Amino acid sequence: MTNTTGTTLAPLTAPFAQPKRPRKGNALLLGTALGFVFGLGYGRGVYAQDQGTLSGTNNQTVIRTGPGTFETQNGFSVDTSDYSSVGSGTAIRITAPVGTNADTTFSDKYQSGITGGYDGVFALNEGQAAMSIATSGDVLGQSSDGIFALALSGSGLSITTTNVQGGRTGISASNAGLASGALEITTTGLVAGVSEDGIIAYNGTDGTGITIKARDVTGGTNGVAAYSLSAGALSIKTSGDVQGNTGYGIYARGAVASTGVAIEANNVTGEDGGAYAVNLASGALEITTSGDVKSSSGRGVYAYNGANTNDLTITTNTVQGTDGIRAKHAGTGTVSITTDGDVLGVEGDGIYVHSLGENVEISTNSVEGSDDAIRVENHNGGGTKIEITGDVVSQIGDGIDTYLDSTQNLMITISSTASLETFGTDIDDFAIEASAPNGAIIVNNFGTVTGRVNLSNSNTFTNSGTWDLAGTTSDFNANGSSRVVNEGLIVAADDSAVSEISAIDNLDTFQSNAGGT
Repeated sequence: MTNTTGTTLAPLTAPFAQPKRPRKGNALLLGTALGFVFGLGYGRGVYAQDQGTLSGTNNQTVIRTGPGTFETQNGFSVDTSDYSSVGSGTAIRITAPVGTNADTTFSDKYQSGITGGYDGVFALNEGQAAMSIATSGDVLGQSSDGIFALALSGSGLSITTTNVQGGRTGISASNAGLASGALEITTTGLVAGVSEDGIIAYNGTDGTGITIKARDVTGGTNGVAAYSLSAGALSIKTSGDVQGNTGYGIYARGAVASTGVAIEANNVTGEDGGAYAVNLASGALEITTSGDVKSSSGRGVYAYNGANTNDLTITTNTVQGTDGIRAKHAGTGTVSITTDGDVLGVEGDGIYVHSLGENVEISTNSVEGSDDAIRVENHNGGGTKIEITGDVVSQIGDGIDTYLDSTQNLMITISSTASLETFGTDIDDFAIEASAPNGAIIVNNFGTVTGRVNLSNSNTFTNSGTWDLAGTTSDFNANGSSRVVNEGLIVAADDSAVSEISAIDNLDTFQSNAGGT
């Protein structure tokens, strides 16, 4: 494909020039939460009497009002599945009223069964201290949320659970209003939201970050979705399988006040996208996946770094999506992408990088793109390095398509275990197409390159492996410093049944240190 120059790239500088958000955004989350709370009559100063026991079987809502530590006893359970209304259908309701100056804690250590016809656990903090919810058994909210926790004030919100399921959302947690402190969610079992999200978390402007640690999560919409408007980092770590049935597997968004976004995951699947991260903060964006990341109708991995950010780092195993990996960087620092497994872009590019930052460094195993396999546009003061160790294939575009707008070097290395080719037959389809109007292009081939090459400006192509250019014409755009050094095998014809014309055009120097065919 033809390289893109800087004149077409202005949309990247707009902070919200990103793909659509999850179907349940942060404004909707907060609005729904507030409406739900005050609809219950639990506005400021209005609370129900404590009721129920923490030591036996309950078939009505267990209510506790903080401050204090509320611990279940062995044999405790609650089941309000016969009631589906907002009030009577909630299994456990924990509240901390205005003026509460000490912590409010609910703790279950006996794997107690908690089932609500509406919510499993409802928690509301309007006090000045922290609130924490810890469960060790199965929590079920049949028609609403497994766990719903909202802090309108206070100094932190913490949720620790095993298995949680909600007819709507598995866990919905918000540090909103005047709430300060961190929002922390830790789960060790399966969290499921049948119609909406598995886990959704929101931190307002007075908070100090979000930390989510989970194992398996599934959502009817998104698997895990987190939005932070606060100072502090947004961190999501999942060790099992995460699935968003109609939305994103994992979606993370850090606003300007936060200090970075990090996703660390194993297997992730989402219809709209696999792992998506938007960082508008002052820190770095990191995405690390060790398993399979897949999306049927969106990008496998998507990362956006805004103008105030620094480094963008992506490390993956296997990735598949319309684009396999797509990264846009408008900040400073380095873009680094490392892939150990296969990366596939079934409709677009295998890997696409657009950077207004500094250096771009890509190290990949096998990559395939319906359009370009690897496409890199670097539009600032750093250099570009691309190293491939596996099979890189384009179906209808370029194997590697890269543009560098700086005085630094653009370096491409095809290792001895790698191959690079395109099946594209259009006039602008190349195995390698590289443009660096102000810098030098250096290509070192130790593996196999199949197809034609188009290099601009000062360039050196060193072939220490095999370059099969049979039936093609390569262009080195001679400007006095274009050179091919052959230390391996150049194949100029490979089909004895047809007449093949192969050429290397606009080349200043050809140096052969080995035989060819």
